Amino acid sequence: MSIITKITKQRRRNERYNIYIDYEYAFSLDAELLIEHKLKEGKEIDEDEISQIVYRDNVRKAYDRSLHYLQYRMRSQEEIENYLDGKGFDPNVIEDVIEKLKEYDFIDDIAFAQAMTNDILSTRQVGRRFIIHKLREKGISDDIIDSITSKLHEQDEFAMAYNLARDQFERLRAEPTIKDEQRIARLMARRGFEWHMINRAIRDAIKQLEN
Repeated sequence: MSIITKITKQRRRNERYNIYIDYEYAFSLDAELLIEHKLKEGKEIDEDEISQIVYRDNVRKAYDRSLHYLQYRMRSQEEIENYLDGKGFDPNVIEDVIEKLKEYDFIDDIAFAQAMTNDILSTRQVGRRFIIHKLREKGISDDIIDSITSKLHEQDEFAMAYNLARDQFERLRAEPTIKDEQRIARLMARRGFEWHMINRAIRDAIKQLEN
C-alpha cells in the first residue's frame, strides 16, 4: 500500500491537481475527482484505485476534447474516434467517450450523413456516387449511406447532370468538338455521375445549344 505524500494545484490549470505518492509525482486529475475519491495527503492508496482514478480522468479529458472538436461542425463517429486516437487516448477510453457522446446526442451518424448530403447538393452539381464516396470518407456505414442515397431521385440527379453539362458547354467559345465532349464527360464522371446519365445529359445539352 502506498501513501499520498503531497497534493499541489497546477499553476496554469487551477482546476487540476498533481498527486505525489511516496514522495514522487504519480498523476494529475481534476478537482471533481479529487473530491469524489476523497484524496488527501497521508491517505493510503493501492494500484487498483490509482488505475481507476487515472482511467476516469482520461475519459473526462477525452470527453472534453471531443466537445471542443464538435464546436466547429458536426462530426461522424469515425472522425471523433480518429481524432481521439491521434491525441493518444486508449481505445477503451475512446469507446466510453463515444457511448457518452451518443447518449447526449452529440454523435448521430444518420443526422450527420443527411446534413452532409444536403450541404453537398446545395453547393455542388454532383451525382450519387460522389455523395457515397464522401460519406464513406467520413466512416459512415453502408446501411446509413443506402438509406440516405435511396431518397435521391434519379430525375433530380439527371437535372443536376444536365445543368453541369450545359454550363460547361456554354463556356466554350466555339462549336464543341469531340475532345470537348470527352473532357466534359470525364469531369462529370469525377463528379459522381453514371455514364449512361452523362451521355444523355451531354446529348441533351448539345441539342439545347443547337436550338
